[in-house]
Amino acid sequence: MKIKNFILIKFIFIFIFLINSNEAKTEDCDTTVSSSLTSQLECTDDDTLNVTINGSVIKTGADTIHAKSHSNVTIDNKGTISASTNQAINMQHAVNTTVTNSGTIEATLRNAILMDGNNADNNTINNSGTLKAGKKQVILATNSENTTIINSGTIETTNSSNPNTGGINYYNTSGAAINGATITNSGTIFAYGTGIRFGTLGIASKAVNNMTITNSGTIEGGTASIAVHNANATGTNIITKDEGTYVGKIILNDSATTFTLDCSISKDQDIELNDKTNISITNNLCGNDTYQILDANKNLDSDNSETNGYLRIFGEELELASDNKKYRTEIFSNTIEHIFKSLGNIQEKSAFYSTSKRNDIYTNSIKGVSGYFSSNDYDEEKTRTFLIYLEQNANFNSKEKNESEKLAFGYDIKTNINNLSIKPLFGISSNTITDIETETEEIKRNNFFGQFFALHSSYKLSSKIQNNNDLSLTIIGEYGAHRLPKYVSNFTDGDLSVDEAIDQVLGFGFDVEYSIKNKNGFILKPYVGSAFNKTLSGKIKMNDINGAGLKEDISQDHTMDGTITNKIGFTLNKNTEDIGLSFNFEYSNQVNNILNFSISKKF
Repeated sequence: MKIKNFILIKFIFIFIFLINSNEAKTEDCDTTVSSSLTSQLECTDDDTLNVTINGSVIKTGADTIHAKSHSNVTIDNKGTISASTNQAINMQHAVNTTVTNSGTIEATLRNAILMDGNNADNNTINNSGTLKAGKKQVILATNSENTTIINSGTIETTNSSNPNTGGINYYNTSGAAINGATITNSGTIFAYGTGIRFGTLGIASKAVNNMTITNSGTIEGGTASIAVHNANATGTNIITKDEGTYVGKIILNDSATTFTLDCSISKDQDIELNDKTNISITNNLCGNDTYQILDANKNLDSDNSETNGYLRIFGEELELASDNKKYRTEIFSNTIEHIFKSLGNIQEKSAFYSTSKRNDIYTNSIKGVSGYFSSNDYDEEKTRTFLIYLEQNANFNSKEKNESEKLAFGYDIKTNINNLSIKPLFGISSNTITDIETETEEIKRNNFFGQFFALHSSYKLSSKIQNNNDLSLTIIGEYGAHRLPKYVSNFTDGDLSVDEAIDQVLGFGFDVEYSIKNKNGFILKPYVGSAFNKTLSGKIKMNDINGAGLKEDISQDHTMDGTITNKIGFTLNKNTEDIGLSFNFEYSNQVNNILNFSISKKF
């Protein structure tokens, strides 16, 4: 029996020795790790640990990196630091210690990073990789002051069955309030419990003051995204920037909390608030961005008297394609130019088609019919009536569209001045405008009627050249005005309101043309010319209207503002007694690759 007891005792001592031997297996952390280690790394003052992308430190039974009670330690991890039973990095009572992580730091059962105990102050954690914990907190700071935590990567808990896990937990167990941390998040903080939690619930003296959380990423928690566990905490400032998002309520416990809304906010959202009556808003929003305080039913709570509710932010502005408005007068000018070109046929009735392209911006096509009507001899009366119907379709590379149907009548007037022609016309238009919000690719179509007027004048001088060919100079002037009513495109992120407008265009120029007549009846007319075009209208008045009904002026200038167009082209005609065919090609430095085709018949 004594022998059996002796053997048992000996076995126990050997087992304890083996455990202690394993626990005691440590190495100096003032080193570079570029391979796999299973030893604990023990740090002292001023040590620098580098774990390369191919390096790993994986430990069971003890802390992986032990930097307890030391100062000025630097840890740079690009590989893996992992603990299965204890802390991955223990920074209890550490001062001026910096952890920079672009790899992975993880703990299965405890904390990825522990800052615990008095005087664990002035430490910095900068994460662009992954920090994760299973059953505890990813970053736990107890009684630590003046900590800086910067996250552009991921901080996450991994155990869905434990609602008490936290992303960043900042506790105060001391006898007085402590000065907290600056947390800047542009990545993701996720916890099945609370994303960021600080203070000690119910104990007024154990507040964590002067916590500043700047969020341009996502903070998410199953219990809460942020929780202030002390009503007496002061200096809490939650700053929201860019697309900063909160998934899960923010619990404030009536703490004096400032919400700072930055000019850069670009997202609409409702942030759920518990115990919100002691909040204040610093409104640095820009443009027509604004906010509202709502009650629990999302009704306006203008005096913030309701305990629970929401902070609603209108931060999403419309991201609109702009070509539809920008080139509106140019397309109208292009359209009336082709109307008058179709009337240049010598036959009475014609069908025509034309297309023009501005490189990498839009293609505009026009098709229609025109006809002259006169009960009297044109040569005697010097006036003919004409009627035109056309369809115009401008397709922009931005997926916007400008479509219209136009019906017009007018007069072709001969003047007492030879070779001077004047053509006024009046018409109505049925318009379809397609607007697109580029960020969401949301498309809205609006239909409305408009009215237009145009006046064309030309004066032609020609001279006979050999073989009955002609050399001519034509001076052209055009004016057009198109009235468009107000319309609104209702997008999810806001409304685009476009004011009523009268688009006015003015153009004048000249063409020099040489006519070459063929014995088969074909006439080739090469030409060169130049034109000056200008809009007489002011800016296109537009407003971005957010969900609160506030307007932001996003008015836009027209592009056709004193442009000079140089052009070269040719026309090929074939005329018989009753039938006329015409083909025209033109290239210019403004609107490129213009094609016109018409067929006309005399009745």
